[in-house]
Amino acid sequence: MKKTRNLHIEQLPQLSGVLYEEKTSNPLEKLGASVLNAIIAFGLSVPFLIILGPTIYWRISVIVLFGLYESFIFIFQKDRCFGMKVMDTYWKKHYTFRQHLMFNIFYTISFSTALIYIWFPLDLLIINLLFIQLPMSLITGTTLHGYLSGMETVKIVPKKS
Repeated sequence: MKKTRNLHIEQLPQLSGVLYEEKTSNPLEKLGASVLNAIIAFGLSVPFLIILGPTIYWRISVIVLFGLYESFIFIFQKDRCFGMKVMDTYWKKHYTFRQHLMFNIFYTISFSTALIYIWFPLDLLIINLLFIQLPMSLITGTTLHGYLSGMETVKIVPKKS
């Protein structure tokens, strides 16, 4: 059996006799992973919400916790966050520290649109999702933060005979 490339850090499921192929993860899989990561950040921020109340300081703490969570994943969890595990997506290949750092910064900025608004709550999030992330995902196969950092997620599926 010819191996075309290696997935990042033993990510390909180990089943003997089954061939796998990759396909680009779709926008719903990307959104699902992000929603799960956001839920974790919001969950971690509950003590700050109790102490600070729903203030700008609490919002900033959620954004910082999100960035720290993503950094923790990169350092200790072989790059695959909880959202990626649940959505069963993988990094397309092994990426450099610089790429992960860029991705984390842009991903955290993208996440912050859920907490910061101009005209009404969630206005920047709606603009971000509908006019930036969705078109980028449909055109390039990855989100804006993935595109800018050069990182892409894939889905591993059994190869059709």
